[in-house]
Amino acid sequence: MNKETFEEPKFVTVNIKSATGEDLGKVSYIPLPNVDYVPKQQTAIEWLFQRFEDGDMYNVEDAKFIKHQAKTMEKEQILDAHIEGQRVFDNYEHTQWTTDQAEKYYNETYKGGQNA
Repeated sequence: MNKETFEEPKFVTVNIKSATGEDLGKVSYIPLPNVDYVPKQQTAIEWLFQRFEDGDMYNVEDAKFIKHQAKTMEKEQILDAHIEGQRVFDNYEHTQWTTDQAEKYYNETYKGGQNA
């Protein structure tokens, strides 16, 4: 049997200073190895702003279509996050029940996406 070996965590201590240079003390933490803090997927807002930056909105119809796409993306991301939260924190399998609960949460919280 292959046993994994774990290294003892190494704390890093840094001095913290305020914006005015006042010494606020030290803080210690354990850096996480191989953690990529760059989002792997664009959020709906990032996608929407990319459309602005790329000049994809030439008229009102383009803007309405892109707004609809962004709202659809946002809803999917909220539903996925809710389902993943149920799966991880409540230890549920992804079933129709979790999807239904996510839809219910979205509709109750965001009025079905009609409040924008």
